[in-house]
Amino acid sequence: MSRRVAYRVWQLTCPGEAQEIGRTRRWTRDILRDYPCADEAELIASELATNAITHTQSGRPHGLFTVMLTWAPGIVVMAVSDSGSIHIPHVRQTDDDATTGRGLALVRALSHSMDIIKTPTGRAIRVALHYDDKQTERQLQPAHMTN
Repeated sequence: MSRRVAYRVWQLTCPGEAQEIGRTRRWTRDILRDYPCADEAELIASELATNAITHTQSGRPHGLFTVMLTWAPGIVVMAVSDSGSIHIPHVRQTDDDATTGRGLALVRALSHSMDIIKTPTGRAIRVALHYDDKQTERQLQPAHMTN
């Protein structure tokens, strides 16, 4: 008999406006607040939302970006989808005194894996954050999860 694995999925779609970066950060933190990867997830969400509105069509009038969180014991997968751009996202090599260009390098460093995926409407950047599920045994479910 196979064991069923519990998982949950949340999705947030935002206008491509600067104030939505904070909303995305708070939303991510609120969902994952009791989990060891909450700090990393919050920072990654902020970086990817910033990139979506700064570097893609999502930041234009009427543009949108979507954040999806998928939780299962021991892993959180986050994907931020945008409306695309003619430029392919990539990790940049930056000078020590550069004030921009480190976002995807930071995301890659904080996550266990990072993929850039072409979608029908643009691109998605998907990251996986693993954590020790034994550290969170006392919590049966993520914040705001109801049965």
